[in-house]
Amino acid sequence: MPDVTYDQATPKSRRFPALKFRFGGFFRILAIIALAILLNLAAAVIAGFISAFSGNIDINSLTLSFDPQITIAYLLVYYSFVHFYKITSRQSYFYLLFTLLLSFTTSFIQGSITMILLPPLLLKLRLIQTPSAQ
Repeated sequence: MPDVTYDQATPKSRRFPALKFRFGGFFRILAIIALAILLNLAAAVIAGFISAFSGNIDINSLTLSFDPQITIAYLLVYYSFVHFYKITSRQSYFYLLFTLLLSFTTSFIQGSITMILLPPLLLKLRLIQTPSAQ
């Protein structure tokens, strides 16, 4: 039996540790992919509303056409995100790959909404961590 004694000076957080649900590596990857897909669908709906209310926006998804201006715009969104959110180099690399994938497969409005909303949601669900928390 462990020798654990608590008195009134012991903080409540030490007396009653919080139960934390921990994801395994495989389930973490699946959760990130599922969240990215759901967020991309939500961004498509938002982009559809934007295009419905303004007549000058065309939405063409999954076109796989290379437009260097759109890719540069995606890279600027990526750079500004990495600059303001201090993430690890590995997370930054995967986010760059995700950015390049979005630049070839989705419209800029839908992709930028996805890029802006995905990392804060992943941080909120504790699927990724900031460097200071690791």
